[in-house]
Amino acid sequence: MVAIIMSKLKALFVKYEESLLYLVFGGLTTVVDFIIYILMTDVFQVNYLISNIIAFTGAVIFAFFTNKIYVFKSHSFETRKVLYEMVTFVGARLFSLLVNMVILYVFVEWVGLDDLIVKISAAVVVVLMNYGISKWLVFNPKHSRKNTKLHQKE
Repeated sequence: MVAIIMSKLKALFVKYEESLLYLVFGGLTTVVDFIIYILMTDVFQVNYLISNIIAFTGAVIFAFFTNKIYVFKSHSFETRKVLYEMVTFVGARLFSLLVNMVILYVFVEWVGLDDLIVKISAAVVVVLMNYGISKWLVFNPKHSRKNTKLHQKE
């Protein structure tokens, strides 16, 4: 009975491995983001928008390497491929930062909600958006292969 359950659990893990790993590492990225954010706002008394940019930067660095290696299993370190992944990843994350900043500003300044509560809510939107962009654009072998071929023709 235990063997059957373990077998089914393993099959589920294999089927949803990428999504589960994204949740784990996305959760860790969110922890990195929030630790830096709270340190900056509460300990160092830095403005919440500036703190958000600093926290975002630390989280993006952490997320790039964990997503590349563990989630999307992009183990190529060929210069062109890594540059493509890094540029598209950072570009997508900058777009995410813009979305995050707009949500933070609107709901803190205009609606008057607590910045930490808004940051948590914004994180949900951003995580879902980032997963889609990372899966279908940044670490998608079809896109990076096509991009690498285009650059080799130049």
